[in-house]
Amino acid sequence: MINMNNSQSERRARPALNLDMISSLPKDILDKILMCLPLRDAIQTSFLSRTWRHAWTSMPALLFIDDSIPSTGSNANFLSFVDRVLLLHNGPILKFHLVSSCCCEVAIDRWMLVLSRNGIQEFVFNSWYDERYKVPSTLFFCQELKHVGLSNCIFEPPQMFKGFSLLSSLKLNQTTLTDIGLENLVSSCPLLEILWLSNFNGCTHLKIHAPKLLALSIFGFFEDLHLQTPNLVVATLALDVKAGQHVASGTKSNLIQALSSIPAIKMLELGEYFVEYLAVGSLPEKLPTTFNCLRKLTVDIDLGVLEQTMAALCLFQNAPNLEELELWNFVGTCSKH
Repeated sequence: MINMNNSQSERRARPALNLDMISSLPKDILDKILMCLPLRDAIQTSFLSRTWRHAWTSMPALLFIDDSIPSTGSNANFLSFVDRVLLLHNGPILKFHLVSSCCCEVAIDRWMLVLSRNGIQEFVFNSWYDERYKVPSTLFFCQELKHVGLSNCIFEPPQMFKGFSLLSSLKLNQTTLTDIGLENLVSSCPLLEILWLSNFNGCTHLKIHAPKLLALSIFGFFEDLHLQTPNLVVATLALDVKAGQHVASGTKSNLIQALSSIPAIKMLELGEYFVEYLAVGSLPEKLPTTFNCLRKLTVDIDLGVLEQTMAALCLFQNAPNLEELELWNFVGTCSKH
């Protein structure tokens, strides 16, 4: 016979099962869970329980993206929302993304000051506001930065700028900067591995000296390109449509100038108008560098122009281990058709 009294006593003595297992997780795990949520949802977890009330305020990543924050209705409300989040936040801010149509230079400068004091390591700014935002000097003194992505900005490093000693990734889109500004920026980032330049203006003579650079993407208007990237593995190089209308003639070999210092390249894509640029000047019978590591080559080329065909042939002859070749017939400005 079952003793009902003993069974009831055992149930009363058994500790209550903790149904809220998530709340008892370590703080770093909670932070990872919160960072997987849109910012508006992460903040709303404060209503779950007393344990969650202030959990979001120590998140190391704050991503202000238009479709992931509460509907603010106006630029002023958006700015107020960001201000309030930064005011309530407690702890380091390692990652900060601002992707929005709202923009106020004074407010962003204020936020940058807060970030510079909180160990920022990744900063992404993307605004499609009418006017370009001038990056404040405070950004250039954030020495913990490892990843930077800017769009629709004016990028002018101050004279006392010594570089980003830890920066490994730099992406600039629709950004205004000077030739010397770009050259000094890249050369003063000794750990830079990824560089992406797109639709830039203000610089036309690109000099990229980056010993540890592994991946490079350039699309924009430029007249000269000097690469000193001995460890570059993957590269995409293209001139935009406007640039193709201004491919200058000359006696120097653009092919040697642009590509003779990338001996480790494995995947190379030469996009719109770039072969037309390479064909300018006297073409050498043999390049000073042999691309022994090159396995895949993609080329946009106007096969009806002899100079472009010869430039491409020069590349083929200097890539003895090429395994994959893609040719796209691209009619450029010099086409005789």
